[in-house]
Amino acid sequence: MGLDLLCVGAANLDVVVSVDRAPRPDERVVAREIVHAGGGPAATAAVAAARLGVSVGFCGRVGADAEGDLILDSLTSEGVDIAHVTRDREVPSGASVIIVDRTEAGRQICARTAPPPERIPDVEGWLHVDQVGYEALTREHSRNSLISFDHGNPVPSLDLNGIDLYVPSRPMVSTLWPGDLGAAVHHMRSQGADRVVVTDGAAGAWHSVDGRLHQTPGHRVPGPLSTLGAGDVFHGALVAGVIQGRPLAEAVERANACAALACQGLDGRSAIPTGPQLDEFLGRLSDQTPTTTT
Repeated sequence: MGLDLLCVGAANLDVVVSVDRAPRPDERVVAREIVHAGGGPAATAAVAAARLGVSVGFCGRVGADAEGDLILDSLTSEGVDIAHVTRDREVPSGASVIIVDRTEAGRQICARTAPPPERIPDVEGWLHVDQVGYEALTREHSRNSLISFDHGNPVPSLDLNGIDLYVPSRPMVSTLWPGDLGAAVHHMRSQGADRVVVTDGAAGAWHSVDGRLHQTPGHRVPGPLSTLGAGDVFHGALVAGVIQGRPLAEAVERANACAALACQGLDGRSAIPTGPQLDEFLGRLSDQTPTTTT
């Protein structure tokens, strides 16, 4: 089966606990809710792209364990192709325990890192990699593919040459290129990145068009429960929009809205919208926007 997109990197099993406040050392608190869900940046991006109508697969490595079974079930149930997943008896699957503090709207994460894929297949179309997938990408850089890179976590020996869609987080940009954001984006492009989008949390995202930096504000949604996985959803929606032929500004706008809607779920995936749901949300926003005539 031909795929429009192959997401490469981490797939986890998340245990998400919702509490009124995070416990202090040696303290027991009562959980409002405990949810088991699929997680991991590349795997969650794959689910977001699948819900938006893109033909997508996942490439990674999971253990031959119960967590691995649940991880793969969470992908196949969304229509994500897992033909390029390796089951490895020598390593445990990636897993996380996440405490979501309802009072502070923050979270605490304890993670067992997902193992990197052994290799990336030579595929046409788009590759989307997270920090785990980037490790494999630097060993075997396929030039038959267009490459999208989610740079929200540190990677060794960053090389932007050949990156078609580079999407760092604002904190990562501030760490690597302190100072003016526009100058930092110009530097990224001079280092080989074709298109650059900078995620900025609740403030939305920035992208460069014709040498000018544009901000797309974030969205407020009713009853947000958790920002867990919102950035991963943004990445999946963004590359889906590009694959669907949308202009970069429109793809960023849709990715912002998709990530905001995903925050209505406690875990990182259950509230990801489908394409029609995203269109309906954006349509309501358009209807609420006042028009100005001259």
